[in-house]
Amino acid sequence: MPLAGGFVGIIPALTLLNKEEGGPIVMSSSQLILWGLGIAFFGVFFAIPLRKQTIIKEKLRFPSGTATAQMISLLHKKSISAEEASWQTQWRCLLYSFLLSGFYTISSYFLPVLSQLPIFGYSAKNWNWFLTPSLSYMGQGIIMGLPTTLAMLVGAIVGWGILSPISYYNGWAPGPIDDAQTGARGWILWISLAVMISESLVSLGVIIAKEIQQRWRASSVYGEEAINCEDEEPCPPEQLVPSWVTYSGLSFSSILCVIAVTILFDIPIFATLLSVVLACLLSVLAVRALGETDLNPVSGIGKVSQVIFAGVIPGGIAANIVAGGIAEAGAQQAGDMMQGLQSEGYKHIYHFD
Repeated sequence: MPLAGGFVGIIPALTLLNKEEGGPIVMSSSQLILWGLGIAFFGVFFAIPLRKQTIIKEKLRFPSGTATAQMISLLHKKSISAEEASWQTQWRCLLYSFLLSGFYTISSYFLPVLSQLPIFGYSAKNWNWFLTPSLSYMGQGIIMGLPTTLAMLVGAIVGWGILSPISYYNGWAPGPIDDAQTGARGWILWISLAVMISESLVSLGVIIAKEIQQRWRASSVYGEEAINCEDEEPCPPEQLVPSWVTYSGLSFSSILCVIAVTILFDIPIFATLLSVVLACLLSVLAVRALGETDLNPVSGIGKVSQVIFAGVIPGGIAANIVAGGIAEAGAQQAGDMMQGLQSEGYKHIYHFD
């Protein structure tokens, strides 16, 4: 909630505004509660309709949710009969991995070089190139699979090995490499966001086209029954969220967000409603990125919303920051909800009791 509610980003940023920008805006405890209520729910409800597409059909990994399901199944599995040896082996693997990862994490705290191995020599210091042999990252990579991890590796090489020096030597990002304002870190951010958004839109377009084609063929040849058999629901009906709960909750939470933001910041209702719609659309991008990489790009998504909002209310600095906060909140909530939905679905798919 501190991140989803903007209490470590958006709220402090509002207090740093000068008078020309409409600030500083310092919120009281009651105002902070109203702000939290306004943005705390719509992302949760919006995530539920995305479950069938991302988890059931596309079968995105959502590594943290998958790992959680595995942990729950191990903790509650009965160690009897033929399964006892396997159960004990899994416990030993869990214990040894936990101890090894904990030892590395504690050691890297006292010896920082362990978390930033300078295997690239000169470049490590000047271009912020180093290797972090984090066992938690290794675990995420194992769950994500080779194609996704290779894509991330290539992206890191292109971004920090090619684009970063180009931006520096051409004067586009003359500041320190890891500076988010004047350095390559901030410059690369916009390129990566453009790549992510375009990939997401193209992928969704392909999925929609395939879905329409698939349903047309199935309905014309086999009928509606064949369509329903292709993507079987692993969870029993009584464990699914009813549609009326989803859409009524989404409507109510969106209205609550519009009312809260209008009261607190005197932003036009149409603009606040637009920010909620943008937050929901950008949450699709966040959910897909999280499902594939276990990383939720909430900060970048907030900046995309800010760019769009800059054209809606020119010069409205406070409104721009609030719009970014709403987008970040929706993406964070939707992502966390999808991890939980993946955990539950994973248990049913593999018959964990």
